[in-house]
Amino acid sequence: MTRTQAAVGTWQAVGLVGREWERLALVGRLRDPSVRLLTLTGPGGVGKSRLVRAVRPELAELFGEPGYADLSEAGSPAAAAAEAVASAAGAVRTPGPDGRHLLLLDGCDQHGAPLGTTVADLLHRDDRLVVLATGQQPLGVYGERLFPVAPLPVPPVGDDPEELRELASVELFVRRAREANPGFALTAGNARAVAELCGLLEGLPLALELAARQVRLHSPDDLLDRLRRRGVTLGGGPFDTPERHRSLTALAAWSCRGLTPESRALLGQLACFPGGFTAATAESLGPADGALDVLLDRGLVAQLPTPPGQPRLTVPEPVRSYARAALAEEGREPAALDRQTAECRRLLAVAEPRLSGTEQSRWLDVVQAEHANVLAALDRLRERGEPEATAAVLLACRLPWLTRGHLREGLARADRAAGEAVPEPVRARLLDLAGAFAAALGDPVGAVRRQRAALAAG
Repeated sequence: MTRTQAAVGTWQAVGLVGREWERLALVGRLRDPSVRLLTLTGPGGVGKSRLVRAVRPELAELFGEPGYADLSEAGSPAAAAAEAVASAAGAVRTPGPDGRHLLLLDGCDQHGAPLGTTVADLLHRDDRLVVLATGQQPLGVYGERLFPVAPLPVPPVGDDPEELRELASVELFVRRAREANPGFALTAGNARAVAELCGLLEGLPLALELAARQVRLHSPDDLLDRLRRRGVTLGGGPFDTPERHRSLTALAAWSCRGLTPESRALLGQLACFPGGFTAATAESLGPADGALDVLLDRGLVAQLPTPPGQPRLTVPEPVRSYARAALAEEGREPAALDRQTAECRRLLAVAEPRLSGTEQSRWLDVVQAEHANVLAALDRLRERGEPEATAAVLLACRLPWLTRGHLREGLARADRAAGEAVPEPVRARLLDLAGAFAAALGDPVGAVRRQRAALAAG
């Protein structure tokens, strides 16, 4: 029995969480006779294959028993294309009521033009054939329709269990946690940590499931702390799943297979921007040979939900943690962090004189969008032992942080910077800044004490 035949025989529907709309929409697209090739796209671990399995009964009604080829572990593009042809010729059973029949191609990533050419040839030779494919990027065949599959919605940080249960990411985490530990429950005591876990894992279903298995050993609070300190590198997936789904490191490594050195270098650099980045920033950091487009096509860079006209991109987890670990292993992380810091300082230098003019509101939004990157730059400058540069960045953040509520963070950092070896005029400005944060936090005694110290230092 071949791998493809075995896959057809064991293909089973699975329960999904939070995909009701996608199930209906997918079947609806396939009912359209004009759709010949439909590709489900999205990052690794988002659940493309599971979504297809979940609609198997509806597919059988439309098309009869489908042919199926798992291409995720094919050794080469030529081998993958040959397996697709064999599956189309031998695995398709009786057609559906309207005479159409279906070929499922699962895991079409990284097989390039040969697979696309084979699929195009199959469609050309059989006008009753419909191909449903899954992959991180389109096949690139003329007439291909796309069906993007996004991560599950994540909650805002909160601690109300009843409200959190309405979110699909939380529901999935809780279900899988109960499977691993029947005594687990979402409570007021752990709800905030569960919500933050779902946000940290960016709603990626595979990541949520692997994290949920860890509640056998760790509380949600402990697990959250471990992930923040060590990066998103969960493992322990079931043995009967594909190897790439048994750990997030394996998934990220598989997702990055076949990248050119230029694309891989750009990915590592962009992974150093925890708050995301603009397309202009990415293009300034990488080669002008379409490396960013490659990363976008493969889902290794994704668009953040932002207001219209303010598009921002990010390297999603677990790829971000994997790329950062690769930088560290290769000894390139310090240089990449220095470039991120330089870019952040450049942006603040551009923004600072515009924060008091007619464009104030727009530039406050710009700096707010870079907040996580600013914090990373401050940490990097402190690591490098550059107290004056640290102070300059903090002072440039005075108005943005006061108006956008970053008061406790600002107070702690200003106090710490004022205690470093900086010139007295700079220390005076830092103490005055700390006083402003203390006043905004409702601590008049602390504000006066810092401002008196500022006058003495100045």
